[in-house]
Amino acid sequence: MTIVRCEHKARFTIVPNAVFADSRLSVEAKGVLGYLLSSPHECHVRLDHVGRPLQVGRKKLQRIFRELIASGYVTREAQRMVDGHRLGEIDYIVGDVPVVAHSA
Repeated sequence: MTIVRCEHKARFTIVPNAVFADSRLSVEAKGVLGYLLSSPHECHVRLDHVGRPLQVGRKKLQRIFRELIASGYVTREAQRMVDGHRLGEIDYIVGDVPVVAHSA
Protein backbone atom coordinates (compact mmCIF):
# COMPACT_ATOMS: atom_id res chain seq x y z
CA MET A 1 0.00 0.00 0.00
CA THR A 2 1.14 3.53 -0.75
CA ILE A 3 -0.08 6.53 1.21
CA VAL A 4 -0.03 9.85 -0.67
CA ARG A 5 -0.34 13.07 1.34
CA CYS A 6 -0.54 16.60 0.02
CA GLU A 7 0.59 19.70 1.87
CA HIS A 8 -2.46 21.67 2.98
CA LYS A 9 -2.29 25.34 3.83
CA ALA A 10 -5.97 25.99 4.64
CA ARG A 11 -9.26 24.22 5.43
CA PHE A 12 -7.86 21.06 6.99
CA THR A 13 -8.34 19.28 10.30
CA ILE A 14 -5.76 17.70 12.59
CA VAL A 15 -7.00 14.58 14.37
CA PRO A 16 -4.72 12.64 16.73
CA ASN A 17 -3.83 9.16 15.47
CA ALA A 18 -5.04 7.84 18.84
CA VAL A 19 -8.63 8.50 17.72
CA PHE A 20 -8.25 6.05 14.83
CA ALA A 21 -6.41 3.53 17.01
CA ASP A 22 -9.08 3.63 19.74
CA SER A 23 -10.59 0.13 19.64
CA ARG A 24 -13.63 1.30 21.64
CA LEU A 25 -14.87 3.29 18.64
CA SER A 26 -16.63 1.88 15.60
CA VAL A 27 -15.59 3.15 12.20
CA GLU A 28 -18.86 5.12 12.14
CA ALA A 29 -18.02 6.85 15.43
CA LYS A 30 -14.52 7.67 14.19
CA GLY A 31 -16.00 9.23 11.05
CA VAL A 32 -18.57 11.29 12.95
CA LEU A 33 -15.91 12.41 15.44
CA GLY A 34 -13.65 13.49 12.56
CA TYR A 35 -16.55 15.43 11.05
CA LEU A 36 -17.32 17.10 14.39
CA LEU A 37 -13.66 18.03 14.92
CA SER A 38 -13.62 19.71 11.50
CA SER A 39 -16.33 22.13 12.67
CA PRO A 40 -15.49 25.67 13.81
CA HIS A 41 -14.37 26.01 17.44
CA GLU A 42 -17.55 27.61 18.82
CA CYS A 43 -19.95 25.50 16.74
CA HIS A 44 -23.12 24.37 18.56
CA VAL A 45 -23.53 20.63 17.93
CA ARG A 46 -27.10 19.46 17.29
CA LEU A 47 -27.93 15.95 16.15
CA ASP A 48 -30.08 17.07 13.22
CA HIS A 49 -27.31 19.41 11.99
CA VAL A 50 -24.83 16.51 12.06
CA GLY A 51 -27.07 13.81 10.61
CA ARG A 52 -28.28 15.74 7.58
CA PRO A 53 -24.94 16.37 5.79
CA LEU A 54 -23.63 12.91 6.76
CA GLN A 55 -26.87 11.24 5.63
CA VAL A 56 -27.13 9.37 8.95
CA GLY A 57 -30.52 8.67 10.47
CA ARG A 58 -31.48 9.91 13.93
CA LYS A 59 -31.44 6.48 15.65
CA LYS A 60 -28.04 5.58 14.24
CA LEU A 61 -26.66 9.00 15.13
CA GLN A 62 -28.00 8.67 18.68
CA ARG A 63 -26.20 5.30 18.95
CA ILE A 64 -22.98 6.84 17.63
CA PHE A 65 -23.25 9.75 20.08
CA ARG A 66 -23.81 7.31 22.97
CA GLU A 67 -20.64 5.53 21.85
CA LEU A 68 -18.68 8.80 21.72
CA ILE A 69 -20.05 9.83 25.13
CA ALA A 70 -19.20 6.45 26.68
CA SER A 71 -15.65 6.68 25.35
CA GLY A 72 -15.21 10.27 26.61
CA TYR A 73 -14.85 12.15 23.31
CA VAL A 74 -18.23 13.84 23.76
CA THR A 75 -19.86 15.15 26.92
CA ARG A 76 -23.39 16.48 27.35
CA GLU A 77 -24.47 19.52 29.31
CA ALA A 78 -28.07 20.57 29.80
CA GLN A 79 -28.46 24.30 29.33
CA ARG A 80 -30.79 26.13 31.75
CA MET A 81 -33.37 28.56 30.43
CA VAL A 82 -33.40 32.20 31.57
CA ASP A 83 -35.79 31.52 34.45
CA GLY A 84 -33.30 29.03 35.88
CA HIS A 85 -35.80 26.22 36.29
CA ARG A 86 -36.61 24.64 32.94
CA LEU A 87 -33.90 22.85 31.03
CA GLY A 88 -33.18 24.00 27.50
CA GLU A 89 -31.35 22.20 24.70
CA ILE A 90 -28.56 19.73 25.31
CA ASP A 91 -25.12 21.14 24.55
CA TYR A 92 -22.54 18.63 23.29
CA ILE A 93 -18.86 19.31 23.98
CA VAL A 94 -16.55 17.50 21.56
CA GLY A 95 -12.87 16.87 22.18
CA ASP A 96 -10.03 15.18 20.33
CA VAL A 97 -8.84 13.52 23.55
CA PRO A 98 -11.21 11.46 25.70
CA VAL A 99 -12.23 12.92 29.04
CA VAL A 100 -11.96 10.44 31.87
CA ALA A 101 -14.93 10.56 34.24
CA HIS A 102 -13.86 10.65 37.87
CA SER A 103 -16.07 8.90 40.38
CA ALA A 104 -16.77 10.62 43.69
